[in-house]
Amino acid sequence: MIGIEITNIKLFMNMLLGTKSFDMFLLEEATVVTYNTFTIDGHINQEFYAGIDEIEGETPSYEWSEWSDIRQIVFGLIKGKRTPLQMKIVFHLKPEWVNELLLKSDTTLQSGDIRSLVLTLRYDHNGLKLVTATSLNIFSLDKSLDKIWDQYCRQILDQLQIPYELLN
Repeated sequence: MIGIEITNIKLFMNMLLGTKSFDMFLLEEATVVTYNTFTIDGHINQEFYAGIDEIEGETPSYEWSEWSDIRQIVFGLIKGKRTPLQMKIVFHLKPEWVNELLLKSDTTLQSGDIRSLVLTLRYDHNGLKLVTATSLNIFSLDKSLDKIWDQYCRQILDQLQIPYELLN
């Protein structure tokens, strides 16, 4: 687990809300505090889809909403001349991306061992910070996944040319 401070908030927010750069994530939750507090629970309500034929694309294949489906909603909540007072977004890497990451990595963990790879974004008057975390379905003393995930998150920022500093 690492903490990352984004030093160019405007660039990061443009990439987050205006491009597909973070579409490899699922949204667990988002809270945006402006003139009201808006909370989005990203968990999919499967009951909503009950009775719908199993047509490709009709029923969601994830536990949480895809960021690509929610991005414009969050953008709509914060667009304007005033910046939000606070914002928190909890992301999970899509399972197929987790599998791809494992294939490229040196770890004994299998995809079934991993509950989720989490990236939490927190914005307030002190700035914009990201925190990485991993969650396993098994008990393991192996911390290689933490290092792999931390490195991957830094790599995403580097590829997007978003400046940042690691926090102690």
